[in-house]
Amino acid sequence: MLESGRRNGKGSLSAQTLKNHHQVLYEALKHAVKHGVVIRNVAEAVDPPRPDGKEMATLESDDVHLLLNAACETPCSTLDSGVVNYLGLDGGMLT
Repeated sequence: MLESGRRNGKGSLSAQTLKNHHQVLYEALKHAVKHGVVIRNVAEAVDPPRPDGKEMATLESDDVHLLLNAACETPCSTLDSGVVNYLGLDGGMLT
């Protein structure tokens, strides 16, 4: 499935998707063992692929200042709540 596996046959599934599928199968088989439906959880014998680590994107100091200045000049009601929450800002900091 790492080489191919998409329904349309074009491309592979990501390691994270395969890890998620493995987790679902593992839990379902664990439940089946508990209730005597199967004897062994075969998902225990397989190591799921490890997702590739991605480097975190960060802002440079100048970019942070630009972002905060823009946030201070923008009325709170027009700011995306995700940006406000991410920055840990509250209404008093933006007015």
